[in-house]
Amino acid sequence: MIIHQSELSEKLKVLKSISSAKLGDDLSGVLLKDKMLIANNFKTSIVVPLMDCEEAINCIIPPTAIDFIISLPEGNVEITEKDKQLIIKCGKIKSKFSTYDTELFPQTDTSKPDESKMLIDVKTSDFEKIVKQIMFACSKSNSDKPAQEGILFESDGTFLNIVACDGYRVAWNKLENTNVFKMVLDKEALNKAFSVADDNIYIYANDSKSILIEAGEYLIYSKLYLAEQFTDYAVAFSGAYKLFSRLIEVNFFPALTE
Repeated sequence: MIIHQSELSEKLKVLKSISSAKLGDDLSGVLLKDKMLIANNFKTSIVVPLMDCEEAINCIIPPTAIDFIISLPEGNVEITEKDKQLIIKCGKIKSKFSTYDTELFPQTDTSKPDESKMLIDVKTSDFEKIVKQIMFACSKSNSDKPAQEGILFESDGTFLNIVACDGYRVAWNKLENTNVFKMVLDKEALNKAFSVADDNIYIYANDSKSILIEAGEYLIYSKLYLAEQFTDYAVAFSGAYKLFSRLIEVNFFPALTE
């Protein structure tokens, strides 16, 4: 396979942070398959096509090879695989890396978005601002209610309520949305989407346990938390608020769309 270093390097940088899943004998990496790069840490997976790629090989690029590719000068990079050895060449620079069977890589969904399952279609800049305004209230770690490590998205067909709560603080924001759904998304998956998105971000229902975020060229599949575990945020903003005043610090940011 031959591809320009700049495209391969930039996309590997994005995927590198979630390519830490342990596979086989404590190995990890990014899967190169059918002219796509795929990373999967069992919680979040990212799929991105290689647009300017000659031929195609299927192999796993280990972390040491990822770092090597990122460090290469600009120019065409040639990647070949033989006897579980990945051979990477760029000009006069050449190196070999141990790799392993692609069948050891976690099974990853690479299906295209189903337009009929779209839940959110929003301008990236607005969405990022709204979400990051409340992200501070996410729990850093909660073994009893792991859903509070994520962000709740609950839409009643008029407004999409976006809520973070760590058990002591509640942050609530909203924007207009005509769909009806309730789900808790992983904040790291959202941050990854913000870092690669172009003008708009699209979020689709995928299955009962995951959602699909389309951000520019990247498809981000993320497991959902159990929404039932999330604190009843509406109580904190109701007349019953005083019952929770010792436990919850309320921070409310008006919706950008209002």
